[in-house]
Amino acid sequence: MRIDGCEHWWFEDRGPQCTLLVFIDDATSRLMHRQLVESESTFAYFHATRAYLETWGKPVAFYSGSCQSGRPMSGGADNAAYRGRVPSYHCEAQYSKAGDVSEMLVD
Repeated sequence: MRIDGCEHWWFEDRGPQCTLLVFIDDATSRLMHRQLVESESTFAYFHATRAYLETWGKPVAFYSGSCQSGRPMSGGADNAAYRGRVPSYHCEAQYSKAGDVSEMLVD
């Protein structure tokens, strides 16, 4: 399960800039979970991961592109905190060099 976030003006000038967190099934490219959050933070990922797990159950692995690139998440998030938490869900955490989710979602 690939996880990533994309900060964007999703509501144009009708609302604040926010981040879309997306869980993408890497086998089918299906968007399994989407959640708009104020910023791409560790706690936003915790909440989104919990919502995903409650709906779909645990995947074999989570993949995140942002952790490998060395680009910190905005909002002071700590990627190591998420990495450290994923094993408690008894699934593997892996980090990809693939492009951001924004390349798939935003023109």
